[in-house]
Amino acid sequence: ALAIINFIANRHFVRLDLTKNRDYTLAPATQKTLEDLKDVVTLRLYFTQEMPPQLLTLKRLIDDTVSEFRSYGGQNVRVEYVDPASDEAATREAIVSGVTPVQLNVQGQDKLEVAKVYLGMSLLYGDKKEVIPVIAYPQNLEYDMVSRIVKLTSQSLPKIAWWAPPAEQMAHQPGQGFQLFRKEIEQRYEVVDVKSDA
Repeated sequence: ALAIINFIANRHFVRLDLTKNRDYTLAPATQKTLEDLKDVVTLRLYFTQEMPPQLLTLKRLIDDTVSEFRSYGGQNVRVEYVDPASDEAATREAIVSGVTPVQLNVQGQDKLEVAKVYLGMSLLYGDKKEVIPVIAYPQNLEYDMVSRIVKLTSQSLPKIAWWAPPAEQMAHQPGQGFQLFRKEIEQRYEVVDVKSDA
C-alpha cells in the first residue's frame, strides 16, 4: 500500500491542508481563474540554486504555491526555473526581466559573508509580461500571482476613476499610502486620472 501511495504521489501534486482556516489552499476565485485559462501562462522563477539556509522555508512555501497553480492550471500553466548565478546570460536575463538580487548576510564557517540571492518571478503570456521582482512575503504570493495573471489574460481591464487632491494640498498630507494603494489596484483595473481645478 505504501509503495502505491508513493508511486501516485511522485506523479501527482497532492497536499493536504489541515489548518483551521485552510491557509494553504488556493481561493476558489484563484482556482477558477486558473481552470478557465485559454492559453499557456509561463511562470519563470529566478531562484539562486545555492539558497542560504534561512531562506529554505520561504523557498519551499513559494514552490508549494507554484505547484498548486500548476495543478489547477493543468497544461496552461508552465513552470520554468532559472538560476541567474549559473552564467552571465542568465544573470542578464533576470536583470532585463526586472528581477533584482537581494544581498544577505550569511554566516560562513569562519566569517560573515554577503550573499547575492535572486528570488523573483516573471509571468509570461503571449508577448505580455508581468514581474514580481522579489518574493518576500509568501502569504501575499497567491494574490500577487493571480492578479498579474488576470491582467495578462484580460482583453481589457475594467476602468475606475482616480482623483487625488491638488499638489499644494498634498504637501501637508502623506501621499505614499495613496500611491501604494494605486499600484495595487492597477493590477486589476485600468486607472483613469480625474483632473480637478479645485
